[in-house]
Amino acid sequence: MLLRMILVGVGLCWSLQAAAETASPAVSDMPEQVRVFRVLDGDRLLVRTRAHSLRVQLAGIDAPELDQPGGVGSQKLLEKMVTRKRVVIEAVGENTVGEPLVKMHWATHDINADMVRAGAAWVSPDGDADLRALQAEAQAKGLGIWAKDMPPAIPPWEWRTEHETSD
Repeated sequence: MLLRMILVGVGLCWSLQAAAETASPAVSDMPEQVRVFRVLDGDRLLVRTRAHSLRVQLAGIDAPELDQPGGVGSQKLLEKMVTRKRVVIEAVGENTVGEPLVKMHWATHDINADMVRAGAAWVSPDGDADLRALQAEAQAKGLGIWAKDMPPAIPPWEWRTEHETSD
């Protein structure tokens, strides 16, 4: 009877371990090369590994919301850059809802930096100095969200606060 209880306990442990391994991968176990399946907006994507689909957010940048001026253009640019491509991602943390924050590269392109360089995203408050320099260049050149024919650029984190809905 004791041997049977031990075997059942070991089997239960193996089952729990197998279930944990098939759950969404944690940031630390995320593979480096993935295929972009869908671009959700200008800084969030759905990627596929061999075993999982996973939502990720580009680290250090914050693209306009889809209902914000420049939001759809930002999404379209990101789609053009990465849809159906194999990209290399480097996980650097998690966002506030537990999605991995990633640096994304395709060939020689730094996708996070390219979005800022094109004026398709702001540098997030925690973004680095290199990205801030790219944002200043995009602003000076009047690119994307900084174009003269665009309404005054409102950072997405302010836009979200102003446009929150109370359900």
